[in-house]
Amino acid sequence: TGLEKVEVVGAEPTERLTLDTADATLQHDLAVPLARTVSPDDVIVLGTTEAAAAMSIDQDTFEIDVSLGAIGGTIGAVTKAQGTHEPLTGTHTGADKVVTHTDATASSTTLTESGATFVADGITGDGAWKISRDAGGSCIITGVTAETLTCADLGGGNQWQQNDKGKVTPTRVLTDSAVTDFAAEGVAADGSFTLSNSTRTSSCTVDGVGTDTLTCSAGLSGGESWFNGDGYQVDSTTVLRDTTVDFVADLGVVEGDIVVHEPGTGDEASCVVTAVAATLVTCSAGLDNGQTWDAVTDDYEVSSPAVAKLDASASLTGSDDVTIETWAAGESAALSSAGVDCGAGLTGDACTRFGVLLDDEGTPKPIGSTVEFKADPFGTETVGGIPDLTALAAAVAAFTIDWSLLPVGFGFLDDLYALSLDGGLSNRYVPLAGADLDAGADLDEVLAAIDVSEFGSNLGGDIGDGDFVETVRSKIAARVASASADLDPGDVTVTLDCNGACTDGADTAADVSEARVSFQLNSGGGPATTEVPFEIGLPGLTVFSDESLEGQVEWTLDVEFGLDRKKGPFVPADGTANLADITEAVVQFKDDTSTCVEPEPTELEAKVAGLDVSNRCIDGITGFLPADLWDQDGAERSGATFAASVGLLDAGDSELDFRDLLDGSTHDPTVSVTAGAQVNLVLRTRLPDGVGFPSVLGTIKLTHDGSDFGDPLYGNLHLDLGTFITGLVDPTLSEVR
Repeated sequence: TGLEKVEVVGAEPTERLTLDTADATLQHDLAVPLARTVSPDDVIVLGTTEAAAAMSIDQDTFEIDVSLGAIGGTIGAVTKAQGTHEPLTGTHTGADKVVTHTDATASSTTLTESGATFVADGITGDGAWKISRDAGGSCIITGVTAETLTCADLGGGNQWQQNDKGKVTPTRVLTDSAVTDFAAEGVAADGSFTLSNSTRTSSCTVDGVGTDTLTCSAGLSGGESWFNGDGYQVDSTTVLRDTTVDFVADLGVVEGDIVVHEPGTGDEASCVVTAVAATLVTCSAGLDNGQTWDAVTDDYEVSSPAVAKLDASASLTGSDDVTIETWAAGESAALSSAGVDCGAGLTGDACTRFGVLLDDEGTPKPIGSTVEFKADPFGTETVGGIPDLTALAAAVAAFTIDWSLLPVGFGFLDDLYALSLDGGLSNRYVPLAGADLDAGADLDEVLAAIDVSEFGSNLGGDIGDGDFVETVRSKIAARVASASADLDPGDVTVTLDCNGACTDGADTAADVSEARVSFQLNSGGGPATTEVPFEIGLPGLTVFSDESLEGQVEWTLDVEFGLDRKKGPFVPADGTANLADITEAVVQFKDDTSTCVEPEPTELEAKVAGLDVSNRCIDGITGFLPADLWDQDGAERSGATFAASVGLLDAGDSELDFRDLLDGSTHDPTVSVTAGAQVNLVLRTRLPDGVGFPSVLGTIKLTHDGSDFGDPLYGNLHLDLGTFITGLVDPTLSEVR
């Protein structure tokens, strides 16, 4: 009670929190029934028609500016994702059963095929199969024996004549062998999915989901069936699909977010997210207004829930008693008595709840959440008629940390390491591996394999404000360990700060101001075998190949991320907290592998003393010419052994906060590389078959002394005329007269 007018006015949020400020104002009309005269010293006015509560949230500092005594918490409706739904489509790949009527007797109901095994083939007479005559006519099969298929009538006066051919096709089961797992594509047998045969304009409701099959027990509408090559589309009231984005890793969509179907069309529908995968967003309750995700033109928008928490507490000023008419001119409505239960654990002198709308070019746009108002939730003292802003800031800082944001920082680590381990960005190169500082271990993909949603899903709902800090630690550690179990993270350490050291058994989740999670991943206690794309290593040296070498890599990866009550999600970046340590990487040619075109250059071995050419060879390019690149053997075998250490670094405050993570502008990794290597190759250039031009034989030598490359040496160069004289010069000159 007590709510007469509420107006929320704010700038439209931009995509993915790129806005510099978020501003909102709240104006409300609330009145308190009072005696005929009141004293300014003992009456609190919750709001007047002329008073407005205003908030401004500056993303650079995450501080809240307050005016006219209003307390601000957060105001959201931040758009996380915008795009277009992609229906699941494909082709029925099940084979049509070809049948032949072999009986000399014509029939409009029964096909007879001598020697057939229809029962053993799985054809049934329960309506699951349809038979179609190539020359015309079809019907649903109602009876089956080993050699006969019976139905009511082919229709249209059609009959099976001897040697007529036809096809038996399923009415209930779609098969698509190109699909790995329909369930992984989000399809469920819950009645919310419609399967359409787009070739035959027919549909049915899915009530069975297999690995590569979808079943509708009622069959396709109109008596249709699935022929090999028929196209299909799966529509749903519950699942949004977009394969062009990663809703979890890139966009941070979580349970509780709001999905809007066809925003800005005047025919919007919305739902609350209950599950998120990389390319799928699920609302188990389905879209409202009877809408369905059913077309490639269905646009969507995903937003975080909008929440505003305001306390418009203020005191009357002055020394003289005033009449109620003087004080409350223009006021209306009434407040209930103290101690009202506002829901969600809120009680106070007055409270109400109302929907939030954003102004979208003059059109109020619902974003599907609520704003909670509670009278004087912090009990701050007033100074000069408005709350003491020092006490107000302390009260805002006392809000419970939002645990659902804890995994956000971790979600950026794979991209950070993809950049950090690229030696091309830090000008660090090693022979044979080039700029690939983890020698094919792909540590960024290792991190990306950990499902952030698994340990972030409903984490906020799992941690209660009253949980003691040891319970908070164990719940977070268990979530992270479970999500990364396949990678054996070892001990997961959760460090909590309660504006100082937290005390087990005394401090609770409501006292926590910062949480940090750390654990270590490794290559499994020994070197891991990897594929390393060939790179000569020295920039500017034109020796290339598309082939891969073999790596043996031993590594550890120290992972740390956290959440701060005031700063939000963050990643420690002091050069040591998040450290990728390539303890040892050995890269060399694979044994007994050759992709070369020309035979082994034994003639060069005969000319160069001590040259020992191996059978390891890769097809490549040197200079501008195609060439075979042979590895040498024995003590001259090519190989690189190196170690690398890469740490995330923010030169400013040794931390990448949420703004840093979004723009990446302050990330400057520390990179240390030590290497020892020799590259000893034998090359033979070549031109396309039949040209007959000479080829060049020779050797390439490149070394690395642990700190820098030596000068590349081309040696033992010989010109192999091959068939140049007999195949090109002699025939050419013989034609000259």
